[in-house]
Amino acid sequence: MKILDYEYTSAGWKIHKTDFQNVNLIVGDSGTGKTRLLNTMFNFGTHVAQGTTAGISEWNLTLQIDRDKYKWNVVFDGEDNKSIVKNETISRNDEIILTREGTDYVFQGKSLPKLPLDQMSVSVLKEEELIKPIYDGFSKMLRRRFFGDELAKNSAIYFGGEKVLRRIGETRDLHELYKADLGLSPRLFVLRSYFSDIYEKIVAFYQESFPYIEAIDIKDGRELSELDVPVGTPVFCIKERHVDRWIRLPELSSGMQKALLVATDLLALPKGSVYLLDEYENSLGVGPINFLPNILASYDIEMQLFITSHHPYLISKFPIENWYVAHRKGMEIRFAYGDELVSRYSISKQDKYLQLLNDPYYSDGVE
Repeated sequence: MKILDYEYTSAGWKIHKTDFQNVNLIVGDSGTGKTRLLNTMFNFGTHVAQGTTAGISEWNLTLQIDRDKYKWNVVFDGEDNKSIVKNETISRNDEIILTREGTDYVFQGKSLPKLPLDQMSVSVLKEEELIKPIYDGFSKMLRRRFFGDELAKNSAIYFGGEKVLRRIGETRDLHELYKADLGLSPRLFVLRSYFSDIYEKIVAFYQESFPYIEAIDIKDGRELSELDVPVGTPVFCIKERHVDRWIRLPELSSGMQKALLVATDLLALPKGSVYLLDEYENSLGVGPINFLPNILASYDIEMQLFITSHHPYLISKFPIENWYVAHRKGMEIRFAYGDELVSRYSISKQDKYLQLLNDPYYSDGVE
C-alpha cells in the first residue's frame, strides 16, 4: 500500500491535504507538526485494524494498492470515545464501490443491513474482495519512535517465538513474522532460520556500517554463562576488535541498537508496508545517522517511508525532492514540498539547506 495523498481533521487539529511519494522526509523545527502527522497516520491505521473510531473527525486520502487506486473519505460525528461514522465513501479506480450515510449502506450497488455506527466499513467488510486490500494495507503499517522504552523492549533477551517459528516454517510468510511483533534477537533468529538471504543482507550491511565488528552470531543464551535463561533462547551477539568476549545486544550502544532495528525493519518487512520513523537521529553520532540514507541508497526498499527529522546532517543526505517542510499556524499544519520551496536557491545542496534554515517558512515554523 502507498498513501498518495492525505488530509485529516480531529479535535480542532487539521492537517491540510498533502501529496506523498515513496520516501518522504518530514523536516521542520520542533512543534511544527512532524510527529503529529505520523501519529495521526498510525493511530488511524490502528482504528482501521481494531474497528474503532474514537477521537476522529474526518479522514480523506488516496491509496495505491498494486494497480488499483482507492479514494476513501470518512466523516465522523462526536469526539473522544463517542465517535460514530456519519458519512463514508470509497471508490476504486474512480468507480464508487461503497457509500454510507448513518445506518444506510450501499456496497456495489446493493443495500446492506444495518451495521455498527462505531466501526468503519473497511473493518466491517474486511473479508470482501474489494475492501480486503485496504484492510490488509493498513495492517502492514509500522511506527518506530525512540522516546520511551522502544529500544529496551526490542533488545530484551527472551524467546517466546516457538509458535511463530513453527508457523513461519510452514508458510514462509514474512507477514506472519511482522504480525508476531518479536524483539530483535528472536526476530533475527527466525530470519536466519527461514529467510537466510535477508538475514545475510542485514548482517553484511551492519558490519559494513560498523567496521570494527569482526563477527556476528546468534547464540543460545545458555552458551553465555552469565545468563540464566531457558535453553534455546536466541541472543544476537557481536565480536569487536580487541574485545575477548561476545557482546550481547542489550550491551550495545543505543546507536548500534537503533541501526540494527531499522535495518531489520527495512530489509525484512513485507512488501507494501508503510514505515513511520520518528526522529531516528536523536542522541546519535554521524556514523549511526548515516546508516539510514546509506541503506536506502544500497537496496531497493519496497515500502513507503515517512521519516521525521530536524537534523542538518541527515536532511542534507536526502534528495531535495524528498523534503516536506512542516509549518504550523495555530492548530493547522501544512507541508511545503522541498523542491518547490528551494527552487529559487543556489545550486549547491549544502547552500540550499542553509538557505532553507533561513527561509521564513522554516525558521518561523510555528505561528
